[in-house]
Amino acid sequence: EFDVAKALKEHLANLEEQKNNIDSLIQNIKLTLLAMEGEYKMADKDRFEALKEEIIKENEAKYGEEIREKYGDETIDASNAKIMGMSEEKYDRFKALEEEIKDRLNVAVDANMNPADEIGKTITQLHKEWLMMTWKTYNAEAHKGLAKMYVFDERFKAYYDDKIEGCAEFLQKAIEHWA
Repeated sequence: EFDVAKALKEHLANLEEQKNNIDSLIQNIKLTLLAMEGEYKMADKDRFEALKEEIIKENEAKYGEEIREKYGDETIDASNAKIMGMSEEKYDRFKALEEEIKDRLNVAVDANMNPADEIGKTITQLHKEWLMMTWKTYNAEAHKGLAKMYVFDERFKAYYDDKIEGCAEFLQKAIEHWA
């Protein structure tokens, strides 16, 4: 039986979270404008917090509805919270892993390597480490499902195949084999 009160409470909570996110973004934009006009010296910490918020906002705008539908609000909110809780050092590691994965994929595909070989294992381990920086817990089946999406969703495929076509497919096959 459909619980109207529960649905309204969930909707209200979502709207309040969106309002808080918008209020925070407005504040960051105001501070950025003041800093650009020389009226405010924005601290590195403030810039870094604004950067993380912007990344989350962009991700929500691009994929929010579908990932929330697929994985649930609680999972996505927990992932966003992990990003917001990252130190600069951890965030730098997150971005470095992302680049290392793409670089290794480009090398592997360019050299016509096999995803079932050691290079595939290494890439899968790096990808798992990268995921765990935003995931609450690891699940091999969820990892494999995400990798399938990299091949079938043109946005992800274009991201991984930006330099050499076949990287998304290599990643998917490596994860399928090694996860």
